[in-house]
Amino acid sequence: MSLTGEITKLVGKATELIDTFEAKEAEINQEVQAAVAAFPQTHKVFYVDAVNGDSNNSGDQEEPLLTIQDAVERTPINGSANINLLSNVILPPERYSLQNKSIQIYGHRAPGGKAKLKATVFEKDGYAYLSGWNTFGLNAGFMLRFVDIEFPTYTGELPGFNRYRSILGNFSGYVQTLSHFAISDAELIFPNENGFGLLACASGTGLVFLGNSIVDVNGNMSGRYVDGADASNPSNTTQLITNMATL
Repeated sequence: MSLTGEITKLVGKATELIDTFEAKEAEINQEVQAAVAAFPQTHKVFYVDAVNGDSNNSGDQEEPLLTIQDAVERTPINGSANINLLSNVILPPERYSLQNKSIQIYGHRAPGGKAKLKATVFEKDGYAYLSGWNTFGLNAGFMLRFVDIEFPTYTGELPGFNRYRSILGNFSGYVQTLSHFAISDAELIFPNENGFGLLACASGTGLVFLGNSIVDVNGNMSGRYVDGADASNPSNTTQLITNMATL
């Protein structure tokens, strides 16, 4: 074969190789895009409007959800969500489970720049319960910012169930839990008489209490707001970690 024929053959082989590479490159890119699309988005952003929202909405600002729980349920396990409140919210008389989900609730988009979260109290099986969440797993908890929290008045006579008399309580003393509860730019509103409920429960399994900034708690948080915490020396509470000198 002449030199010209050898060159022509070599060019043909190179062209064939390039065509094969480009075909494989397109196939690989398509498979990568499909894998990325199939991988769940672990962080979500939702909007909640207790006045104009709907549980079947998309959850964006133009189509807000009705309740905080709607947004929590749409948050993937081991994921997180920013939930923006567009109105004041009354927590229904229910206890929900919060497993391996990190929820951040913001109220700065509500009228006046701060939403109010009002808890309710209900009776069940001989105990009084506070509306809220039972946490379990190693990534469960709430951060609240620009949200005022109002505790209810209880007129009944039933004792409060230990773990479930707080907005964020432990699911069980026998389930491995590492929970967090952080608040900032908030006010805790507690009735002068017949006030019921606590902010968080530190007894049983461990609660990691991250912090408290620019918050009026009408006194320290131990006993009244954080169950099982030692206000005089938080380090005595072995299952509680906090960056506050005094609760």
